[in-house]
Amino acid sequence: MLTQADKKKLRKQLIIIGLAVAIVAFVHHILATADTEASQQLTADQLNDSKYLDNRYGISAAGWCENGADDYLRSVAKWDFAWDEGDKDDRFTQFRTYVKSPGVLTNISHKAKLQNGFGVYKHVTLTCDYDTQAKKVIGYHIEK
Repeated sequence: MLTQADKKKLRKQLIIIGLAVAIVAFVHHILATADTEASQQLTADQLNDSKYLDNRYGISAAGWCENGADDYLRSVAKWDFAWDEGDKDDRFTQFRTYVKSPGVLTNISHKAKLQNGFGVYKHVTLTCDYDTQAKKVIGYHIEK
């Protein structure tokens, strides 16, 4: 039979062993993640292939572009802006077939409208440049 002192000692040893196992598992996870990320480095051809970039990053690029589009339109609209009716998640439905800069996917929307001085809304083409490697929007542009 174990005494109270032996039970305390055993508990401490089990805690130390548990912590050691957790540290080893954590280090293993970090190393495995680093290996996976290194193996996922894109080639120069992939970084310059808009179709490849769209297939791999298109959904997240469209989502990030949609998140900041209203703020951008608000900043450039002389009067007001609007979107065609429909789902907000459907605003950027196309991408440029060429790559401006390696890893940059340019999404295109034809659903944005800017209001003119007479109160009439006119469609514009809104583009959004998304850096697939930094995972962030790097700019919006309007083509009238």
